[in-house]
Amino acid sequence: MTKTLTMLAAIALALAAEAWANEPIAYITEIHRKAGTGEVLVHRAIDGAWKPPQPLLALRAGDQIKVSGDARVVVLFHGAGTTAVSAQTSPFTVKPPASRDKPASPQVAAALTEFFLGKQSPPTFKGAVTRSAAPTIVAPRYTRLFPGAVVFEWEGAAGQPCTVRVLGGQGVLWEQRNVVAEKLAYPASAPALQPGVRYAWELHTAGHPPQRTEFEIIGDSDARRVRDTLAAVEQTVPASSAPGTFTVMRAAILSEDGLFADARRELEAAERRNPDDPTVPYVLSHVYEHIGLTAQARQALQRAAR
Repeated sequence: MTKTLTMLAAIALALAAEAWANEPIAYITEIHRKAGTGEVLVHRAIDGAWKPPQPLLALRAGDQIKVSGDARVVVLFHGAGTTAVSAQTSPFTVKPPASRDKPASPQVAAALTEFFLGKQSPPTFKGAVTRSAAPTIVAPRYTRLFPGAVVFEWEGAAGQPCTVRVLGGQGVLWEQRNVVAEKLAYPASAPALQPGVRYAWELHTAGHPPQRTEFEIIGDSDARRVRDTLAAVEQTVPASSAPGTFTVMRAAILSEDGLFADARRELEAAERRNPDDPTVPYVLSHVYEHIGLTAQARQALQRAAR
């Protein structure tokens, strides 16, 4: 009996070691290359061929990265910061961190792993998707929000007067008619929006069916927890050293907590600052798809593929 238990324990340890060895230990979080000036290729043990990497590609021990010309990639390790790979440091072999100690922020590592592993494939779309001629609600849209001011945003109204209506469990809380601008703040004079309550808001425009979406305010304790996790990102990867990776990490943490409106805003701003890195629009395509902005998701994915 004792020998059997010892054998079973040894097998379990061996299987655990094998599983640990096969787990991703890093991800490609930035890809900088311009047509004709350089190339990035990755050789992964699981498929055995040199291929151009997609954004957020999961890397395991033994995988290799080859960079030529002016190209450059940034690799994010679990709790161990980043490594930039260029032609000067190519080929680069992915190795486990020197220590298996827990990362400085387990919350950051857990959120990133969950998010990155779920984004190894691009969003899928059924059939052709085109923008509707009707105005489209942009935010807040199927998202959680930090406590504070709520701003309603939409696009495609082209100066048409709209009606914005906010609804709670007891019906209409507040309504504003003849809004021409495509942005409107919820006023302090309206009934206070409570945390943990699912609210709906509607956009009414003449000649089009009303649009409706939902949002929720998180409580103060949740807000502090998320902000503490976001602050820990700066300790792992300072914005000054790898700005694209920094933004993608923050977007991952926000998305994992359902704060898609904040993730969208940060990603859109990052893409405007640096339109050459496909990782940001790739992540943005997933955020758009999750909140139902399918046309925008398809366009972001097309930008990431350029």
